[in-house]
Amino acid sequence: MDLSNLTEVIHFVNSTTPCEQISYIEAQKEQVVTDTTFGSLILVNISKGGKRKFYMPVANGNFVIPTEFKMEVLQEQLDSLKLEWKCK
Repeated sequence: MDLSNLTEVIHFVNSTTPCEQISYIEAQKEQVVTDTTFGSLILVNISKGGKRKFYMPVANGNFVIPTEFKMEVLQEQLDSLKLEWKCK
């Protein structure tokens, strides 16, 4: 899926379950945390189902947070949701 294509992202969100969306995000973590287009819409949709908000650090003072750390933070949040929703 092309995260810069709003139509594709909306179709994906509307045609998949939250667990399928989590699996996609896990497989594309680096692209999602560095994405500046529509990838965040998937996270917004997932968070609606779990009544949670994703926390994505961007900067700490004058320092930009490394992509690897953002990916770790995202995975921790996804793991929590997977347990809550009993995703495989």
